Amino acid sequence: KKLAAAAEGPDQAAVRVELATVWRERLDDPEAALKHLESAYEADPESRDALLPLADHYMAVEDWTKAMPLLDLLVESLQGEEDRENLALAYRRLGRCSEALYDLDRALDAFEHAAELVTPDVETLDGLARLHFRRENYAAAETYLQRIVEDHADELTPETFVEVSMRLGESAWNVGDATRAHGYLERVIEAQPDNANAIEK
Repeated sequence: KKLAAAAEGPDQAAVRVELATVWRERLDDPEAALKHLESAYEADPESRDALLPLADHYMAVEDWTKAMPLLDLLVESLQGEEDRENLALAYRRLGRCSEALYDLDRALDAFEHAAELVTPDVETLDGLARLHFRRENYAAAETYLQRIVEDHADELTPETFVEVSMRLGESAWNVGDATRAHGYLERVIEAQPDNANAIEK
């Protein structure tokens, strides 16, 4: 009834987003939810409530080329407002999408914007570390990885801690600091005594 009564444009988009939420969260039908989100975007291409979940869906299925223009619109629509959290979230998504499309400069720029807007979370710091490592900026990569350990230790699973420590060791080694690299690898061996990769290095 709501859908039939809704006018074209933003009103219809809002109802479509509401229906998408019902299909996804209550009826466990992501395909039906997707159709409503796509219809919401068609009805109102500036609907923030449609842009982010629709972009998230495309990213989840690795359809990066569909996600990118939605994220561009979302970032543009949030510029100049006080909603720093959601703008940072949009930039993080844009960073991931750009990296997947091998636009490393744009990915780095997006993650840097996210880090400037709010205190960087693990995803942002990891993205920055990963991109700097790919550009062979090993000292910067090490700095961001160390911030993950120092600022977010309580959020890391044992497996993630080991993975970050391995990357720290590799970054320090590439900088030319063997002593620091071995220190990071000792953390790995302490956490996982049978870690063959750390023992070999």
